[in-house]
Amino acid sequence: MATGATPTFESAKAFMMKDTDGSNLYDHMTQTLLRVLNEQPEDPSKRFSSISNSALQEGFAFKDSDAIAAQKSKHEESARGARRECSTSLISLAGKDNSDDGSSLDDFELLELAGISVGGSQGHQLAWSIQDLTALPEVKSARFWGKILGTSGDYYIAEATPTSVTGYPSSEFDLESAANQSNFYVSSSPGGAWTKLPAVRTSTVDGSRKIKKYLTGKLDAAINSYPKFPGSEADLLRAQIHRIASAATLAPAGWYNVQDEAVVAGEQENVAADALSWVHRHVELAENGRAGAFTTKDEEGEDVVQPHEVNPPLSAMNHGEEDDIFVASTNAAVGTAMARSLNWPGACSVYKNKRCANIYVGNGLKYSSTPYSPPSPPEVLGQKDDDDFVEQDDITADPDAVQTEEGAE
Repeated sequence: MATGATPTFESAKAFMMKDTDGSNLYDHMTQTLLRVLNEQPEDPSKRFSSISNSALQEGFAFKDSDAIAAQKSKHEESARGARRECSTSLISLAGKDNSDDGSSLDDFELLELAGISVGGSQGHQLAWSIQDLTALPEVKSARFWGKILGTSGDYYIAEATPTSVTGYPSSEFDLESAANQSNFYVSSSPGGAWTKLPAVRTSTVDGSRKIKKYLTGKLDAAINSYPKFPGSEADLLRAQIHRIASAATLAPAGWYNVQDEAVVAGEQENVAADALSWVHRHVELAENGRAGAFTTKDEEGEDVVQPHEVNPPLSAMNHGEEDDIFVASTNAAVGTAMARSLNWPGACSVYKNKRCANIYVGNGLKYSSTPYSPPSPPEVLGQKDDDDFVEQDDITADPDAVQTEEGAE
């Protein structure tokens, strides 16, 4: 705009909108006039200067706060990245290699992409605590399985692969069926001591299906229920973990393969990462609570093999059963595929870039559309038929007299 020339509206507006350190005169005048119209002071001309100064100061404060917040966010992100790299390096150097199940920190990062956050400080505490668990001689590798909420305390749960599958005296489960191929440890806090749960049994699995009980957070607590549960809260917790793991642990198709009746890692290049290509990692539990075929004795004492007539490992998700309902989706923005169980709310599986993570966070109860009611007590026994009774003859002779006569003879 030439000096001395009459400015047009467009040229005047362009001049006032020239940016100076992130602000301009046009925006400042607009804010000042809006304040004058909103406040409507008695003497606008005298108040105009103070209103202008107030708007100018708040504008600078707002700009400075945005800059500080952006700088703080950038610094915190950098610090989180540095802490994560440091923790990952230290964890990889400490103890035994935990590469079979992957880094817990990597799993937590993957879960955050699906909207599931373990918590920054809690995540690092859990990662270190699980690394301590893998230092035990009987543990080959371990991962964070999930968290079950209790009325008086919560259970942080780790799934561990033992160095050898031994030490299970119970014959209720065939160990080859993978029912007890993993050990489970619980802790009351992210950095607390780990306690090994007992082996799962068919009686506890069957008993857990008949009751609906909130856990207390105390492993030695008695289970007061009807029907009576065969064990303590530790047994109930282990049974619920086994039910959830069998029903809601998923992996994308191709992640695992079956070789010689065993589930092994597949070729990662063949993994299908779409919303519908999920399979079950574990074998489905039968109605009797078993995870495989078992042998019984017939009337003649001969061995009889009872087949396991349910879905095998790596069966497709949502394969038609009422107890197999999942909601699967993909997020193109972050490149993740996710599946959530509707029967076990809190069970979630996430996959991205050759990384797969499973987690459960909930109260350990299966979803039911109807309120729970305990089973009815058994029927009362009926009155015995009178025809089955034989009335004894009345005694007419005097027993003492009979004995006297026998003595006299």
